Amino acid sequence: MKGRESSIKKLIGKSKKWRNGIKNEDKIKKQVMNELAEMRQRIAELEASETRRKQAEEKLRESDAKYSTLVESSKDGIIIIQDGVLKFVNTASMELVGYTPEEMLDADFLNFVVPGYWELVLRRYTDRMAGKKVPSVYEIELFRKGGTTLPVELNTVRINFHGKPADLVFIRDITDRKRMEEELIRLANAVRMSTDSIVISDIKGKIIDVNEATLKMYGTEDKGDLIGKNSFDLIVPEEREKALENLKKVLKGGVRDRSRVSYYYQGRQ
Repeated sequence: MKGRESSIKKLIGKSKKWRNGIKNEDKIKKQVMNELAEMRQRIAELEASETRRKQAEEKLRESDAKYSTLVESSKDGIIIIQDGVLKFVNTASMELVGYTPEEMLDADFLNFVVPGYWELVLRRYTDRMAGKKVPSVYEIELFRKGGTTLPVELNTVRINFHGKPADLVFIRDITDRKRMEEELIRLANAVRMSTDSIVISDIKGKIIDVNEATLKMYGTEDKGDLIGKNSFDLIVPEEREKALENLKKVLKGGVRDRSRVSYYYQGRQ
């Protein structure tokens, strides 16, 4: 009897060990499955991250290509000045002054500036790099290769370039503008000094300006007495219609009017 009980106890012990073994195996399987799931999730995250990285790189390449096209197709010169020397120059900037990239890059920017503007350029550059507010647009003259000078307008802005402050400068050739300004000055002087009466008005006949001879003719020294008035009021009434028709012909065809009309002189006809 005792032998039989002992055998039963042994069988029960083995059964418990077997059941415990199964439980441990299930536990191990569950742990392995969880680890595999986590690994798959991590792989998926890495693949998604790699996809995003490739997409970001592609967008960056596209952005760089657009930026490069924009910069190189610009008619204005574009340069970057850092620590007082040229770190970037586009094609237009080289064409403006006639130098090669090798002659411009890493060169002191003041080497290309006419000496009379050195103080202005250096002061504004230094103040801008220090974070001070200074005018961003101003005019100077640059040296062209060969010694000639070029009037330009600078439009400047502070930027970060490779982690350091720098000056991004847009350079515009203003030769034609200067020529027109000089022509306007000569024309203004000619009008002012002319002994003929000259009245400048808009298309509605409103007087914008008059010269000294006109003031003398109307017996006044103050332009304010005439500016703002209608130029047809200076013409005797019976000839205003004729003057109006002549003005219409000029505005329509650009033909110079040489017809004669009578004006008031010092308040009298």
